[in-house]
Amino acid sequence: MTDESLDAGQPPARPGRTSRKGVHSVALRYVRRSYSYGFKQTALCELETFGFKQVVADHWPGASPSQRRNISKLLHKWKASRANIDAASTAVKRKALKARPSRVTCVLSPETEAGIAGWVRALRAEGVPISQQMIQLKAQVVARSEGIGDFAASGPWLEGFKRRQHLSLRTRGTQGQRPPDDLEAVAERFGLEVAAKARELGVDEVWNADETAVFFELLPRRTVDERGARTVWVRCAGAEKRRVSVLLLGSSLGCQKTPFIVMKEVPSRVPCRQAENDAERNGFGQHVWDGLEELESRDTVFANKAGWLTGPLIVKWLELMFGNMPRMPRLLLLDEFSGHWTEEVLAKCEELQLTLLRIPAGCTSVCQPADVSWNKPFKAEIRKLWVDRLVGIVENNEPFTPPSRIDVCNWVLTAWRSLETIENGFQASRIPINTDAQVAQLALDLKMAEITDDTQIVTEDE
Repeated sequence: MTDESLDAGQPPARPGRTSRKGVHSVALRYVRRSYSYGFKQTALCELETFGFKQVVADHWPGASPSQRRNISKLLHKWKASRANIDAASTAVKRKALKARPSRVTCVLSPETEAGIAGWVRALRAEGVPISQQMIQLKAQVVARSEGIGDFAASGPWLEGFKRRQHLSLRTRGTQGQRPPDDLEAVAERFGLEVAAKARELGVDEVWNADETAVFFELLPRRTVDERGARTVWVRCAGAEKRRVSVLLLGSSLGCQKTPFIVMKEVPSRVPCRQAENDAERNGFGQHVWDGLEELESRDTVFANKAGWLTGPLIVKWLELMFGNMPRMPRLLLLDEFSGHWTEEVLAKCEELQLTLLRIPAGCTSVCQPADVSWNKPFKAEIRKLWVDRLVGIVENNEPFTPPSRIDVCNWVLTAWRSLETIENGFQASRIPINTDAQVAQLALDLKMAEITDDTQIVTEDE
């Protein structure tokens, strides 16, 4: 029933709250009127005794003809549910506006809920993601096994279950093939392995290289906006999926080599022309190559069909990064990417007296300095440069266009040179930096951890 039909005799609507922005909200109006079960029972009794006109005169004085028709429909609806109204009106809370039909509520015992919570914790210990729907399905299966066939595992039950069992829906923080505890142990052992290999080669500098993607538009996931806004719009130029691959190289002494950039470029349909592009223009066509002439380091920018590093490109990268250095033993840490371990790459490393050490699979988040402390601040700086460009375009009323290849390459160089966490990445990865004291302390810590584990095992056996 709307206020037009049933708000006769109601108090006047109160004024709306004044907005802090100076815009006055619309005054509150009673769209619907609620009736208690006691009122409904009284109206029905008077309807049977005195008739419709008297009921309207007593309870809806001044009702218009259209309102009287709506009241008639409302009374007929109440008559259809007379049994429920009589039962609810005699309850303890007589003035309750609503009452559930009397039935047996299906609940799970505390022991059963504890068993479901244990199932959740056991799966989470193995790293299995648990959704709310999985908990509801599991609860229904358990309920059927206990003879509770009509248990719905509703949303309110789920919220109460999570509250009682101290569970909550969390955002994924890390992902990987191994549990965090195992990763810490692997990182400790890998640090000792790197230190031993460095002593064997007689080197005091360890290198690490990692490939990462840089998009032309690094759109942030969050932005400051009006509270309660239905649409949160972030402007872009339609190039948010375009990317380049960047291979970063740094050493434990803080040395930074020029980033090696690989762009995606459609190859020429003429084989001889493409061979010329690969030999003379790093895989680019003549027009694009001439457009990159302004770059400070055009020799480290390449192109191929996929836009990713391949074995031949890694060979060229090795020659550019280490070819001009004096021939002496060096140690380079690389991940499991298959392009790093091809025969041509290994042959080139042997020529350059470069020893490769493989980072344990699935452990780059704790064993690779680039993943530990380079990539995040590197991309954060690139995003800052992209935002600065966007703000400048808006303030100057310029046409909104996507960044050019030169813009992205310059951003990569600027962000990489501003990075001050090169050495910290090796320290955070448990890779000792040139001191026997650090190696000895790391070995001692690892030995103590093994002794502690053995002691716990003996205690459990006893």
